[in-house]
Amino acid sequence: MSKVSANPFQREVEEFHSDYMAAMDRVLKSGWYILGKEVEAFEKEFAAYLGSAHGIGCASGLDALMLSLKAFGIGPGDEVITTPLSAVATALAISHLGAYLLISAGEDSWFNRTVLGSRIFVGIGLISYPLYLWHWPLFSFLRILRFNSAPVILAATALSFFLAWLTYELLEKYIRRSRQALSLVCMMGLVFSIGSYAYFKEGVLTNRLARSAEVSTSLVFGKNSEVTSSKFCPPAIIGGLQCHADDREKPKYLILGDSQSLHLFYGLVARSNPGERWINAYGIGHLFLEKTQFKSEYYNGLYQTAIQGLTEADVRLVLIVNAVHILEHANKDSLRIDFEHSVKSEIEGISRLISRLESSGKQVVLMVPSPSISDSNPID
Repeated sequence: MSKVSANPFQREVEEFHSDYMAAMDRVLKSGWYILGKEVEAFEKEFAAYLGSAHGIGCASGLDALMLSLKAFGIGPGDEVITTPLSAVATALAISHLGAYLLISAGEDSWFNRTVLGSRIFVGIGLISYPLYLWHWPLFSFLRILRFNSAPVILAATALSFFLAWLTYELLEKYIRRSRQALSLVCMMGLVFSIGSYAYFKEGVLTNRLARSAEVSTSLVFGKNSEVTSSKFCPPAIIGGLQCHADDREKPKYLILGDSQSLHLFYGLVARSNPGERWINAYGIGHLFLEKTQFKSEYYNGLYQTAIQGLTEADVRLVLIVNAVHILEHANKDSLRIDFEHSVKSEIEGISRLISRLESSGKQVVLMVPSPSISDSNPID
């Protein structure tokens, strides 16, 4: 049995190599690389070869397909049947003109014809884009409000389908069939205006839940970040952890942990008084816990450097904040499978860290879980 190459282009090149090189030489010497006499000659010769009165050279096969469909008057609302054994340009040309793309799967494709070709699945396909846009905000708000019961989820799913169908009937079908771009531009302007208003007003409606709870607006970078720097950060801490400090005066308190400590830090900066300034040292996840599960010597070195810097830091109090509720979940087998350590080793590690800090003359407070403090108060 002999093998048949899928794309034996080298045979064609070998057969017509001299003709190709002569044509390329003419084009390069002419300096005319777009349109010109060479394209005109090709169009005439190709039209004569096909027995056609005219021939039009295109930049790509996609352009050629679109021009051919336009020549047949194909536009919005028309149906075009094509084969699945084709390049993506075939589907792009049909959809770009606003026509319905129908892929013929063949007589033996029972599943495609009976199931995927049913009115239900075709209907879902028609509203798939607005359905994608509607279900995201609905389910996001449910997650934020912690409405996770099955009846609520089913109701949100049904509402997503209804709003998607309504959007398709009232907007998408009209846009597909309309050759005027003015209506689309107006709707885009309306959406942009609503989005801009919501952005600058921090929401269309007042978020009473967030405001009453005074949720911090500084998840990573707080409003008071302009008064913080690494000016008062001990070099040893900087070598092992990220560090930010209130640069108005030398801090007396240190908050230590992961990203949750940084979340809390800017609120403490906003509410601190002279003589009670804060410094923040944080790392990757549980970097501040004393353990040997780090597979990389690099991270082991970072940890040792950070611990030494913490014990030598000139602060009176260390507040330890952790995103994972270690003590609250102490009955679980493990907390972070990526580091492959048990709850027991977590608690032992943080106990050793507290002992080392206390032995260096510091008061230590362990906060689990971490709350949020608003940083909306102005700086003194």
